Amino acid sequence: MKFFVICALVCCCCAAPSASYCDTSALQFEDQLAKRGLTGGAVGDFRAPARIPQPDEGMSVSEIVADLAQNGDEAGRATLWREDLAGHTTEFMVTRAPGGQTLVQYWVLRAGGGCALYQSVVYSKDGRLVTQDFWRNDPQALKRAGAPDFPPDLFPTNALPIGAFYDAVGRGADGTTGKVELQAGPYDYIQLDAWVDGAEKIATPAGTLDTVRVVMRPNVDSVLKSWPAMFRKLALPFIPKDYFYFNTTPPHQLVKFEGAIGYPAPTLKARLTKTWTAPATATSRVGGDLERALATRGLIGGVMADPDASLRQPEPAAGSVVDEIAMTLSATHQPMTTYRIWHEALGAYVLEIQETLSPAGQVGINFWVLPREGRGCLVAGVENYSREGRLVSSNLWRDDPATLRIPGAMAFPDDLYPNISIPIDAFFRALDAHDGDGVAKVNLQVSPYTYISLDTWRAGNETVTTDGGSIAADKVAVRADVASILPSWPSALRSAVAPFFPKLMLDYDSAAPHDLIDFHGPLGWPAPTVDLQLTRRYVAGAPTQSASTR
Repeated sequence: MKFFVICALVCCCCAAPSASYCDTSALQFEDQLAKRGLTGGAVGDFRAPARIPQPDEGMSVSEIVADLAQNGDEAGRATLWREDLAGHTTEFMVTRAPGGQTLVQYWVLRAGGGCALYQSVVYSKDGRLVTQDFWRNDPQALKRAGAPDFPPDLFPTNALPIGAFYDAVGRGADGTTGKVELQAGPYDYIQLDAWVDGAEKIATPAGTLDTVRVVMRPNVDSVLKSWPAMFRKLALPFIPKDYFYFNTTPPHQLVKFEGAIGYPAPTLKARLTKTWTAPATATSRVGGDLERALATRGLIGGVMADPDASLRQPEPAAGSVVDEIAMTLSATHQPMTTYRIWHEALGAYVLEIQETLSPAGQVGINFWVLPREGRGCLVAGVENYSREGRLVSSNLWRDDPATLRIPGAMAFPDDLYPNISIPIDAFFRALDAHDGDGVAKVNLQVSPYTYISLDTWRAGNETVTTDGGSIAADKVAVRADVASILPSWPSALRSAVAPFFPKLMLDYDSAAPHDLIDFHGPLGWPAPTVDLQLTRRYVAGAPTQSASTR
């Protein structure tokens, strides 16, 4: 379940502490995840050493520093450059936080606009992998029932190269407009509007530079398309603009930036501090095809996903209770996805695995390492394949106590889930751990700076009949806490738009382990309304601790 938030540019890290990852049990479950085929290959390997790319020989490199607008504290320093990898223009950004943590990102750009392939990793200050993300622009594999056709010039969710905004307007004169299109989850994409707004001379350590100012603002009709026009108009003043100042001389480096790198997020002010030409390195002038060039540069494999990794489908351990669930589009009853979900013991924790199969043949594998009781997540992983078995996207996330506190970020709660995916039983787990009969919170990280809360409450009991049988069920309702999503909006306006945030209804088995029976609502926002229903429940037979490859 994924909720959209606009985020890009100078992000540095994620998450806050909930459990120690230096202890023996953590190391043991990392080894077990690798043995089960859930990390390594298609998903980054926590145990692999950090890899920091260096610019190729002769590349023009720029360095920028970003400060919090509110108090001037340093938020991060980024090194940026573009180079040619096997005939593909590739943009790099390596961002270091004040505490020493590092974000590595690269985008292989499409000749016709947009991104062909993206990867990122975040390392803690002692060089351990905290998050990994991989995305490939594959229109057929990205397509889901109920989703629009994605445009070819697409960028991945919450990950945009800074140069995309200059590319959108080219060398246009004042008033020239352009757009950047950003995937907003599996069921939608949004448009970011950009336009040229004058020129300015800016003094920098590299001298006084002529710059063009490019303004970006999310297109309100695209972001809030499900809202009535009147409410979209009311929301427009609260959608922030970002201001980019690019050098008018090639390679058009960013010279200055003012804006928020997402919403809600603090306002940053960034400035160019240095430009230089990269010297020769051991990996200069990499040839061959793209995959070979990326591998030679250390940009695939190990801590990063390998885009050529084969699909490995884990089988449930003997004795695991396995639920098969069908998802259909509520409006038409069109089949969308079939799920297979089960839980296993993983040392002192619980491993939940979810496999999905679409009618078109796309396969997804999600897993979560959870505390035996209580809320929150320790580790989460996601991988998605096309019907041909080609890796389309993968993510890895760890709630790591060594991750820095980013200047300007919220204080994250201990019981945090990642925005890449949360287990469907997270809501019942929250209520089970909640004292009293009131509203429980499921906290979802949506950026390095912010999290949102999903309000969860009990909504009665009933007997639910599905293909899996008649089962006594506890009904649970879920709705986003609007104040956590729109904190800067006036309370009256938040109240007015609250009805446009959907309510989810879930039925869980009243008997332990309280597995899902059915669900009604959108799987994220924006997304179509769907129905999930249990079709079969069985106990796994033959033991296996390895993944099958196909």
